[in-house]
Order: sequence, then C-alpha cells, then structure tokens
Amino acid sequence: MNLAMQRLLVGVTLLCGACVSTTSTNRPNRQIYEGRTALALHDIGARMTATRILYVAEQHGDPISHRAQLDVARYAKRLGPVVLAIEWLPASSQPTLDAWIRGDINPDQLAKRLKWKQTWGHSWKSYAPIFHWSRRHQVPMIALNAEAGLARAVARGQVGQLSAAKRYLVPPLRSGNQAHRAYFDSMMREAAGAHAAHFNDAMLASYYRAQLVWDETMAQRVGQTLNQYPAKSRVLVFAGEGHVLFRFGVPERVAPSYRSAVIRPISSTPEGPEPTRAGRVRADWLWLVSESASR
Repeated sequence: MNLAMQRLLVGVTLLCGACVSTTSTNRPNRQIYEGRTALALHDIGARMTATRILYVAEQHGDPISHRAQLDVARYAKRLGPVVLAIEWLPASSQPTLDAWIRGDINPDQLAKRLKWKQTWGHSWKSYAPIFHWSRRHQVPMIALNAEAGLARAVARGQVGQLSAAKRYLVPPLRSGNQAHRAYFDSMMREAAGAHAAHFNDAMLASYYRAQLVWDETMAQRVGQTLNQYPAKSRVLVFAGEGHVLFRFGVPERVAPSYRSAVIRPISSTPEGPEPTRAGRVRADWLWLVSESASR
C-alpha cells in the first residue's frame, strides 16, 4: 500500500505507524517464536538456510516492524548473500537505489532523490537505517512497487486514460481467490473502524482492484529478482502485512517452487497460536523485538 491508497481512502489508513531514530545503535532484544514455541537461534538459522525467500511483514512506519526487518537482514546475511526487495518504491526508482548502493549519492540527498515524500509518504526516519545498512554492507535493494497512479487508475476504471506506456505496466489481475478477497475486506473494515459502515460492495471492489495491482506487480518483480540473482542469494521481501500474511497477496503469486517463510514482527510474547485462514497460518515465525530496542 502506498500514498495513493491513503488518498483513495480519504484518511482511512490501512497500515500505519510512527518513526524510529536513525542514530540508534541498540540491537533488538531478539526472540523468535513458532506460534507460542520459542525457537533457538541455531534452529531459525537452519530453517532460514533452507529458504530462498523471506517475507517480513510490516506496519508501515512502525518502529517494531522496521527494527525487526533490519535484525532479520543482519542475521540472514550471516548465513549468506541477501537481497532486499522493498515495497516502498516503484521500479522506476531502481537506478537511484543502485546509485545509492554504489556510493554515488550523498546520504543527506537520498530521500530527496527518491522523492520519498511524494512516493511513499511515511516518515523517512523509520526506514533510513535499512538504507544505510544496505549501503554499508553492499546489499542490493530492489524496488518492487507499481508506478504512481497505476493502482488508482485501475481502481477507478480509468485504465483507458493512461498513456500507452503506463497501460503496458498494468499486470494481469487474478481475482479469483475468495479467501484473499475475504481477508482483504476484513482488513479494510477493521482499518476503517467506525467508518466501516460507509463501505459498500462497489467501494471494496474498487480498493481490491488497487490491491491486486500492487500484489501482482510486486510478485512480478520478486520473480525477476529471483532470476537475476544466483540461487545462493536469499531474497528478503519487506512489505505491508496485507500483502504477505497468510501467504496471500505476493507469496501466492510467486512461483511455488521457491521455498519461503513469512515473518511477523511482534513486541510482546505471543499468548496463543497464530490464527489461520483457508488452512494457512498467518505467519511461520514471530520475530519479537522489545519496545525499548525500538526507541
């Protein structure tokens, strides 16, 4: 989900958050769970080694989410080469990301060069540590998202008004997954809170078309990344909860031959088993980061 969806919802934010200091050097107080079962670090390492893709869910701008993402990246890199694939930017930002990793862009200019405020809109401070870590360790970053305006045009039935170049970017929208649609509708109504009564079927269908544009586009880019980098490279996908939990959205659209796992950041010890939908667990692993570590 990007800034366009926020405007479409007129103030109803799907996945939101706060910010985190870019200068903090505290390492998270890490504990990983499978349901309510705590896992030893060597156990998670063995399981990570067996995966090609790690989906790390986020609530956009949330300190816990982004500290956990950085912690997962640090740990995964100890096991071998990694590539970060991020929802936050459209594919057209790739040359800027590549220049950043090469060291060609001043850190003070990166957010401006990425057009961060216009493109993503969440606090830059929440995400900056991940960019800095990637450059310091020469970890490639891949922009996954659809171009600005694409999802909105599809949602409003205005694809015909797009330029030929932008129409070419509209992915095939496979909307036959009833479980995914039910999850999306429940997520939207929960996010809307007291305003949920104002949603009608036509509005939800419109927003769902936008969601499919993002899911399909990001899945295509993940597939390209898997082909671009050697099999020994592990791809870490950082994307909003609505795009990866229950393996809906992006994971179910990426080739199933790739072994993967879904990680959900948490800030307190889980009190019960992970919920399931359509026979799918919400997340394979829970990555606990203490509140104090996120400040």
